[in-house]
Amino acid sequence: MSDDGQISCCGIMPSSRGAMLSGVRHRPFPLVEKEVLTVSTEQSPGLIRLTFGLPTPEETLGFGQPGTAVKVRPPGSWLRSRPYSVCSSPSRAGSFQLLIKLYPGGRVSGHLNTLQVGQSAWIAKTRTKPMAQGVRKAGLIAFGVGISDCIHTARSLLEGGAERVTLMYCTRYAAEAVLRDEIQELQRLYGDDGRFVVRYYLSRETADANGMAGGIEGAVCERLQQGGLEAAFGEWRTIDRDCAFLVVGTREMCRQTYGMLASLGFDRRLCGFRGTERPLEKATLGSDSEDSLINAQ
Repeated sequence: MSDDGQISCCGIMPSSRGAMLSGVRHRPFPLVEKEVLTVSTEQSPGLIRLTFGLPTPEETLGFGQPGTAVKVRPPGSWLRSRPYSVCSSPSRAGSFQLLIKLYPGGRVSGHLNTLQVGQSAWIAKTRTKPMAQGVRKAGLIAFGVGISDCIHTARSLLEGGAERVTLMYCTRYAAEAVLRDEIQELQRLYGDDGRFVVRYYLSRETADANGMAGGIEGAVCERLQQGGLEAAFGEWRTIDRDCAFLVVGTREMCRQTYGMLASLGFDRRLCGFRGTERPLEKATLGSDSEDSLINAQ
């Protein structure tokens, strides 16, 4: 353990290079497994899951989403590092996993996609954002690859005694809804008593004659809009500050969704900076704002 309380076994130590690296140095971590989750098409970038080794099989990363992420930098550049959420459990021994969306022309994602098992990526820890306290009910809203922030956040909340965690998972197509095994495991553990609820929104799918979309039971074949948020969380308004929300997606998706939540009367985020969660800002939305909300990335 380092002097600042961060885990040094991972090769992540305090840095003197300033705020750009958030107080930590990039260190090499070897790639031990590469898994293709979805293949890139003209309509959608592909997704890969990369497993990186820790220095010994017994060591754990010790942190995870949503409070902390990692940053990856491509070779020869300190200025183009990109943050990624850890999609494996903080208690996973010997390795950790990142979910990578392969954006066309993406310098960092392209670099990670070319890595072969045995080669290393340069990775650093980001600053930790403190979590809200006393959360009885939590709404987690994931757009596309943002699901990587939500799996173990949901698990942590439920293990900590939260009464209800609702996950809204928004993609364009059912095939883009990854990590479903992990979601189903949470449903098995916490779904029977209603503590964990998941709702899928598929903006470009159509339901079959049996009402199924892409094989996902109960999926809604439309974009997530304010009416969907109202239906899912409207009754929570009576519990005031005991509920909090996490939205993970592009900056614009987060801005619009947090804005709609604020317009519904919810003013608490699940995590933020400066020792407390940030309040939500009410949306200043035009009549077409909901239409612009999801093509989930």
